[in-house]
Amino acid sequence: MKYNVAMPKKQKRPQQSPPKCAVEPGRETNLNEVFALLGVIILGLAVFGRCATYDYVLYDDPNIIFNNPHVMSGLSLKNIYWALTNPNFGLYQPLPTISFMIDRELFGDWAGGFHLMTLLWHLLCACALFMTLKRLLNNFPVALAVALLFTAHPVQAMTVNWIAARNEIMPAFFMLLSIEAYRRYATKRGYGAYGASLVFMLLAVMSKQGAIMLPALLLLLDYWPLRRIEINFFKIGGAARAALPLLLEKTPWFALTGLGVFFAFFGKTQFNVLDRNTLMSPLDNMGFALTAYVRYLFHLLYPFRYVTAYSPSTDWITPPVVLGAALVLTAISGVALLLHARRPYLIVGWGWFVLSLLPVCGLVRFASESIALRYLYAPAIGLYLMVAFLIYEIYCPNAAQSGKNDAVAAGAPDGYKKIIGSLVFILAVLCFWQSGFWRDSETLAWRALAATNDTNAIAHNHLGHIRVHQGRHQEAEKHMRAAMELEPQISIYTFNYAVLLLLLGRHQESLDLLAPIVAKQPDNAQVISQYGAALAGLQRFEEARKYLERTLEIEPDNASALYNLATVLIQQEKRQAAKKHLQTLLKLRPSNRQAKALLDSIE
Repeated sequence: MKYNVAMPKKQKRPQQSPPKCAVEPGRETNLNEVFALLGVIILGLAVFGRCATYDYVLYDDPNIIFNNPHVMSGLSLKNIYWALTNPNFGLYQPLPTISFMIDRELFGDWAGGFHLMTLLWHLLCACALFMTLKRLLNNFPVALAVALLFTAHPVQAMTVNWIAARNEIMPAFFMLLSIEAYRRYATKRGYGAYGASLVFMLLAVMSKQGAIMLPALLLLLDYWPLRRIEINFFKIGGAARAALPLLLEKTPWFALTGLGVFFAFFGKTQFNVLDRNTLMSPLDNMGFALTAYVRYLFHLLYPFRYVTAYSPSTDWITPPVVLGAALVLTAISGVALLLHARRPYLIVGWGWFVLSLLPVCGLVRFASESIALRYLYAPAIGLYLMVAFLIYEIYCPNAAQSGKNDAVAAGAPDGYKKIIGSLVFILAVLCFWQSGFWRDSETLAWRALAATNDTNAIAHNHLGHIRVHQGRHQEAEKHMRAAMELEPQISIYTFNYAVLLLLLGRHQESLDLLAPIVAKQPDNAQVISQYGAALAGLQRFEEARKYLERTLEIEPDNASALYNLATVLIQQEKRQAAKKHLQTLLKLRPSNRQAKALLDSIE
């Protein structure tokens, strides 16, 4: 028997209002973006604006810029060609070098102008970061929070206040433009944007080669927020097959990565640092790299004891230390992977940090500083993203956990504004404080010694140079000797101390210190020139002449060698030959009074 059953009418579900954080795409106004960009710029100016009153520092600024004749003769086709075809103090960085030439044309010798241009690049980079993340994430509050953290974190004090570190800012700027162009290509399939992304990456690697990991970052962004790829541990084969076309799509970017690697090694050949005796073993480098990542994390979380450069010594890197670092990094990576489905920003942010820092983490390491805080400029963006999104998730759990590319209103929840605002304010105050130490070389050096209990070799070395110029030679000797004793494996400190001893007339001591360096660097013009000068001081004129002539074969315009060789030739009664060298010197340095006086005495 059949029964008719009256079915209840289908009830309409009450429409749920969207989370208070989400709005329809396109609802934000351009005015909000303008206000956000103004906020970023004002914050940057407030924290770093006084750099216009700062001098340049002895840490590479003279070698890269202010004592570089190609830079200081201004912008010209000849100097541009030099920048494009030659390393600048061990780095292939043609675009920053050309920008310094432009600064020279605009500001002359005023270091404040160079500082302002470096700050301008930082502000451009911060603005580009905000716009890139906003369009990539469609999340206004998170994009703005990341940009503000990036603008004023104390770790930026070194990069923004050190003129020579512009070579960290410019590649980050071009890298962000490359990412934005790639987003346009990936979402609209425009091959013009594809080409633009490649052009911007080329500009990045011509600024410095830290951007070589960009193709890997693009693959991360393909996973989230672009959603062109998935991570599926249960269907690894299918996920890999789906990812293969995207990997092949990145072939031109990987080609630029190869070009960047070539540029990096080309730059390092300038000072023979690729000699096998200076390279560390792969096993040592792996342990060093693991500890370096943890040290970088520490300095981001504890921004109080920054110094100019950190000792390259690895004596403290023991197996327990390496194991501890490995456990920390494994734990963070494991959590990010476990939560990748609901919180994809964790794996993307952490991956951004790890991959961007990989070229400078120490896996390929030379005898130089152990870590450099300027290297955090672009990699730390990934950590800022993790922090901003984790805080955002407290107030907007649905939008944050879903990982969807939803548009989010410019008006963030009040609680989120308060937390981010307080965090940015605290960091900005600390950054302002840290920036004050960069006003001049002496202030910076004393700060480094205070932060390291008087054990920073480069700070002692800089104070030694400062005291030499002040004519306070006894104090200079104390600092230069300390630098040499702290880092005996760094030949430049021994060389500098030997040169000072030469100035003090202690020729035999100077000769003893220079001899091992000459044996290792027989083609280093500066070293063999000073060795010849020490021999001349001991009246071993025939030996001195050979070394000074060898110097001029390598570097014909070496002013010190020209003068010292002339004095040696005069002692050997070869006045015409001496006269020739002095005339050459005066063509190079017309205002050299010593050379004029010596020439007058033999004419």
